[in-house]
Amino acid sequence: MHLKSSTLAQPTNDCSPTSNCLTAKTLVVFDAGVDHLSLLVNDLLSADILILDPDHDSVAQITSALETRQSVTSLHIVSHGASGKLCLGDTQLDLQRLQQNAGQLKSWANVLKGGDILLYGCQVADGALGYLFLQQLHQLTGANIAASASRVGQVGDRHNWSLETQIGAVHTSVVFSEQLQASYPGTLATVNFSVSETILIESQGTPFSFDFEVIDFQGPLRIRIEADQPQAITQWNTNQLNVVGIPGGLNVGIFDVSPNQDFSAFEVILDAPTASISLPIFNDFQDDSPQTFTWTASPVSPADTVNIVGNTTTQIFDTPDEAPPPEPPVVSIAGSPTLIVEDEGTFATIELTLDRPAPEGGVNISVGTQSFRGLADFDVFSPQTSFENLSPVIGFSDNTGIVVNVTAGATSASVTFPIFNDADLPSTDPGATVNDDIGLDTQTWTLDPQLAIDAGLSAALGNYVVSASAGSFNWTIVDTRGQLNPPEAVDDSRSTAEDQVLSANVLVNDTDADGDSVFVSAVNGSEANLGQAVTLASGAVVRLNADGSYSYDPNGQFDSLNGGETATDSFTYTVTDGNQTSEGVFNQDSATVNITINGVDPEPEPEPEEPEVSFEIIPDSVSEADGDSLVLNFTVTGDIPDDGITVDLVGDVPGILQEF
Repeated sequence: MHLKSSTLAQPTNDCSPTSNCLTAKTLVVFDAGVDHLSLLVNDLLSADILILDPDHDSVAQITSALETRQSVTSLHIVSHGASGKLCLGDTQLDLQRLQQNAGQLKSWANVLKGGDILLYGCQVADGALGYLFLQQLHQLTGANIAASASRVGQVGDRHNWSLETQIGAVHTSVVFSEQLQASYPGTLATVNFSVSETILIESQGTPFSFDFEVIDFQGPLRIRIEADQPQAITQWNTNQLNVVGIPGGLNVGIFDVSPNQDFSAFEVILDAPTASISLPIFNDFQDDSPQTFTWTASPVSPADTVNIVGNTTTQIFDTPDEAPPPEPPVVSIAGSPTLIVEDEGTFATIELTLDRPAPEGGVNISVGTQSFRGLADFDVFSPQTSFENLSPVIGFSDNTGIVVNVTAGATSASVTFPIFNDADLPSTDPGATVNDDIGLDTQTWTLDPQLAIDAGLSAALGNYVVSASAGSFNWTIVDTRGQLNPPEAVDDSRSTAEDQVLSANVLVNDTDADGDSVFVSAVNGSEANLGQAVTLASGAVVRLNADGSYSYDPNGQFDSLNGGETATDSFTYTVTDGNQTSEGVFNQDSATVNITINGVDPEPEPEPEEPEVSFEIIPDSVSEADGDSLVLNFTVTGDIPDDGITVDLVGDVPGILQEF
């Protein structure tokens, strides 16, 4: 791993339109096999640069580089690519590798903190597979992702640096300067070269082929093939030469370019995404074994890149008894799709890939999982299950796996079966006949022979090697209740007068995509507050119930507001559908209730009522002789002032009061 601060060239403090000035929080990662690497590196100023060591794990190198930083706002990965994959050295980072490296990729989120990842490989975002790759990378890292569904770099007589496919809100621009983008002579494409056999037997006329895979094929290109010894091709029977994806045979699509015109070196025109040159070994009936030839491949055009895939050293023996025993096949495993839904009856496929044809009699391989009764989740019986180039040998007694036989001569095999829509009942009983699928059930399937050995099936196993990079895969199984989708809580806005209690329901506009019932589980982040009178910071009191109904009492805390004046208050709540994820966490969401309190003017004091006085005289007649008394009764209606009421009595007989 080569980690440099700034660039390979000495940086300057000059930032001009022809150079690219970056912040220290920019990390640019280069695959060492990228064309014109020095041009790309020297274009960058003030950036941290990581050039990947092809002899070490690429994801681990990037993880290590990120761990030394507190924060990176943008991560740029410059490499070759194809739909749904990045080519990093000998590693192809695809969907399966993303799952295998999920732990490391999740740790990137601690440094990126929602920043951007820009991928410069050709056609990485192409098609559904490419978009799914970007989505998975986004989910694992928490970063915004940008990539291209087209070729990147020089494309014919034009240049393309548009990373038009994006997941999330990408705020980072292409890392290279406009001048570099306009002048860069390469494209980020690649050719993989391999040979079909490394042990050849003359007496058997072993079939052999040179194989080519062109990633991001855009038209014919020329590749040079060379052996480490002269007259190498004369050891093969060129009279039986066949070509695929090449315009013709010798001197048409294949040209001798060796110094001695002995076909120790030749150039090939590839005019298809996959191509091959097939021809058997030639039996010269001479006792000259073993003979060893190592083949290499290189691009003729500097804009192309060739990767040597696997061992390209061939050994030729006269007879089978002179040859070493065949090496066991290296087996890879993959599963599709990654998400299996019970109520949809998803059909799942396990695919095995061998790096060489299965030997005579086939090869027995263990396919298993450590998940409780994992195989019992699937309907593995005919006619629902279909097999291609393999057959079942024996199942594990605990229903966690099976030993299968890959047919002789096959390099790929598969089994396809549907998921059972079984009962979703939790059980801690190891003997239970149903599985606990509540939430998400993640199963890891592996080729590890130890699982079959532990099941007492060591005698049933064949001789094979588990691929170091593709020896397992993950399936995620979800039951019919749709636990993948949490409810969605939506903020509410309400208003009330300062002296009125507000009654409403928070669940009116909250939804659940799966149709599950939703209820309130917490108020202001506390489950203990549910259904209780909670005094807010404002002094107001709220009581929120599980069914979403609530009352909000201003509690006299806003009485100072005048008419036309307002104040705001709020509280938060959490809703759940009661379902749990595989980590035991409830599906939930939170929202805020915002309340506007409107001021109210006080009622005006009423005007005092004018008092009215009435009176009566009792009795209505008196006698002086009898000494009768006269009583005057006064009745007042209305408000009596504090200083009382003065009443003027006027009679119609002058001096009448003097009679009393």
